[in-house]
Amino acid sequence: MMPATAAAKPRRTRYAHGIALPRVADGRTQTAKRFRALVSQFALELGGGDLSAADAALVKQAAHLVLASEQLQVASVSGESVDVDEIVRINSEARRVLGMLRKKAEANKPPRPTSLAELLADDDA
Repeated sequence: MMPATAAAKPRRTRYAHGIALPRVADGRTQTAKRFRALVSQFALELGGGDLSAADAALVKQAAHLVLASEQLQVASVSGESVDVDEIVRINSEARRVLGMLRKKAEANKPPRPTSLAELLADDDA
């Protein structure tokens, strides 16, 4: 039994940029780390912070699809038997979901600052 004064190990968060991640058996695997990294990258592209539930679900779906695609590509290159149709389906779905994320990110992006040349052209008009 541990003494009452012993410090407990700090717990690692199951969140990436405010998005709750699914509990997995061991979050230390390369796959789990890659999933968290993808979730963080995609969430940052949407502006980070507090994402809506729909945006958070879209980010997790995109991360899962990209991860599945990467795993199938590694298996194929390693000489394992892989269903080519499955790779095509996952890549197509990943491209579709990433396109949705890209559109949302562009819509959330602040407007481009006006250049000096544009300001001067407006003054002449």
